[in-house]
Amino acid sequence: MGVEQISYIEDISKIMANNVVKVNSIAIANIAKLNGQTDADLAKLNGEEFTGGPVWTTTTSISTSRDRRLTAGAGGEGDHVLMGGYDESNRVAYTDEWNGSSWATSNNMGGAYNEGVSSMGSSGTGSSDAAAFGGYRYWAGTEEYNGSSWSGGGNMATGRQGITGCGVSSNAALSLGGDNASGKLPTTEEYNGSSWGSGGNYPSNIGAAGCTGIVTAAVAAYGSNGTANVATSAEYNGTSWTSGATGTLAVGQDPNAWGEAYDNAHFSGSSGEKAGHEKYDGSTFSTSTDHNTGRTSAGSGGGAGAGFVASGSGASAITPTCEKWA
Repeated sequence: MGVEQISYIEDISKIMANNVVKVNSIAIANIAKLNGQTDADLAKLNGEEFTGGPVWTTTTSISTSRDRRLTAGAGGEGDHVLMGGYDESNRVAYTDEWNGSSWATSNNMGGAYNEGVSSMGSSGTGSSDAAAFGGYRYWAGTEEYNGSSWSGGGNMATGRQGITGCGVSSNAALSLGGDNASGKLPTTEEYNGSSWGSGGNYPSNIGAAGCTGIVTAAVAAYGSNGTANVATSAEYNGTSWTSGATGTLAVGQDPNAWGEAYDNAHFSGSSGEKAGHEKYDGSTFSTSTDHNTGRTSAGSGGGAGAGFVASGSGASAITPTCEKWA
């Protein structure tokens, strides 16, 4: 009996080996039929279902949870800096660094930020080089972080709160939208490390949007146009904005955003759908894995294949939890 079974297994192995090309060809050619998926889902099937794609993992909580446009210059789930925000009682000037496994407290923000700030924009790709700009009460200033201390930079031409930003360092930043005493604005400014220059206006007035990428290849989405919350997006080429696709999350403000450029970006947790997560490929949005703990107004950063969100506004209160997507 045992001999017959072994012999039978060997025969099956030979059949499978001899027909593996045919079997694979059938599976690939009929992927929609066999898996009940459309051709557009092929990449997702291969990248996630077949090989086990990235997932959200809850990491060490931050000691002082906060929200309201937390800002972060971050290189991914292994290197992140969180600054400013609101702790349910006051605006704060805290700075915290994440090294991939634990948080460490650094020096408080300087300048006007030392009194506490929220609703500001940021740029940077790691805890050793980041910048924060604008914020509560329409501040126009910039503060640059070198990994241990803050120093003042150039002022924006238009001070704004509810601003968003992105960029690779304190020497290459993009600020977008926000509002001042006159309401929501389409204003874009570019920073070179010492001064701000005017950029192309956003297609509409916008505030509390999500933005990611670099100065010459950025994408922004969601936010408020002053009349209603939106889910629309636009792409920036260093000179002008072009209207893009509409996101899949519920309309809302203060989404978390990260990614390398306009064609490889992530958005998650708008105020309308706090647990949702989606990807943007330069033309369309597609849904991805939800957060373990839904949140908006968080600190967020990362590249195309890995992301990180820290603290933020949860379902009913500010949450100290942090998650990495990898």
